[in-house]
Amino acid sequence: MIVTGISHAPARLHERTYLPSTELVYLATKALREYKAKHLVTSLSLGWEQALAKAAVELKVPFTVAIPYPGRDRVLRRDAQALYHELLSKADEVYQVSEEYDDSSMYEAHCWRVDCSDQVIALWDYEFRGDCFDVIKYALDHDRTVTNLWEDWRHLYMLRKNQTTYTSYGDRTRGAQVYP
Repeated sequence: MIVTGISHAPARLHERTYLPSTELVYLATKALREYKAKHLVTSLSLGWEQALAKAAVELKVPFTVAIPYPGRDRVLRRDAQALYHELLSKADEVYQVSEEYDDSSMYEAHCWRVDCSDQVIALWDYEFRGDCFDVIKYALDHDRTVTNLWEDWRHLYMLRKNQTTYTSYGDRTRGAQVYP
């Protein structure tokens, strides 16, 4: 199965930095295993896509990087730029989608990745507008399987935030998840 990923920006995922958290890489590793990924196609966007690439390296899943336009990495912070170049150096193939930056470069790269894939593994919060939604809609319109792991991510995020309360039921204690 050839997979790609799409998600919101790291801040929308409640990530603490621009680098993928241990929890995000854990979820990416679990997803690549569960969906039997044989190849990953990524743009190495911050957050989820870098987590998928890190998981691919760990699991020895080959991956292709679709660079949306030349110099894309120049806008990244120094630590995120270092991870970007580290992952880029481990890619099996690198493809530059557009010759220069314009407003549609990122969307073209997203569509190219979807076209090369069988499945999209998403972290989408069900907001029906924006880049993440547009890519998911494109994937569905082009008969790709879309798997949204938003609820899985939300549970991991809540555990990380340590927002689990415990309620006593007779002689047993059960964890009850608290959502904001």
